Amino acid sequence: MQAKYISYQETGSFSKLVLDYINDEEQLKAFYSYRPDMEGLAKAIEHRNFLGNRETLVRVLQDQYQHLQPNKSVTKNIELLGSANTFTVTTGHQLNLFTGPLYFIYKIVTTINLAIELKMAHPDKNFVPVYWMATEDHDFDEINHVSVDEKNISWIQQTNGATGRLSTKTVAAAVTAYKGYLGISKNGKRIAKLVEQAYLQHDNLADATRFLVNNLFEKYGLVIVNADDAQLKKQFANIITEDIIQHNSAKNIDESSKNLEEFRL
Repeated sequence: MQAKYISYQETGSFSKLVLDYINDEEQLKAFYSYRPDMEGLAKAIEHRNFLGNRETLVRVLQDQYQHLQPNKSVTKNIELLGSANTFTVTTGHQLNLFTGPLYFIYKIVTTINLAIELKMAHPDKNFVPVYWMATEDHDFDEINHVSVDEKNISWIQQTNGATGRLSTKTVAAAVTAYKGYLGISKNGKRIAKLVEQAYLQHDNLADATRFLVNNLFEKYGLVIVNADDAQLKKQFANIITEDIIQHNSAKNIDESSKNLEEFRL
């Protein structure tokens, strides 16, 4: 099978700003620290300044995984996070129903592959692929459906607040509808069983998503983080307090936006 590759420019799907970034335009270099290539990542590794508490992170993850009984690859990677010689390659995404768009899976696969590439380039260091669940995202309408064969399957529920805390009691109808499109092949039956276990045997959407994603990717050592945890939030409580009082993020974003607008002009 032959694969054909086209440039980002040819797709017509990206803004001039994104294309300029991809093309490494000189004017944009002031807006980021490192290029997203192996050379840039090597520099990021060299200049890392990690101030978090690794012991707390490992303890929280072990607690979150206690009911999953993860395989050795995941268990080892969680333990490796306690080492100063360990780096993470992290992606994040909302808790889309049945993983939602293909982009959900693509991001995780890319993260795993990059962790492998970095380990090959830096064998003296550890690299752990991480999926950060956006459990505190509030946009339920964005994640409550999935498209299969041009048909939309939706989870009907009135809700607000953090989606990760959402009860899965009303998701059974969506699960039944989704199973009907998985077919009777061996793999279809396996996925159907996995979806049932994830959404019908767990009390909330965060636990359901973790179970599903873990079963799909645990053999690659993917570590899944639910940051909706008091111990983790305590690690950056001072930063959040300062941001609320001093509006640091808003100031920096406004300044960068203004500079980007001038650049585009």
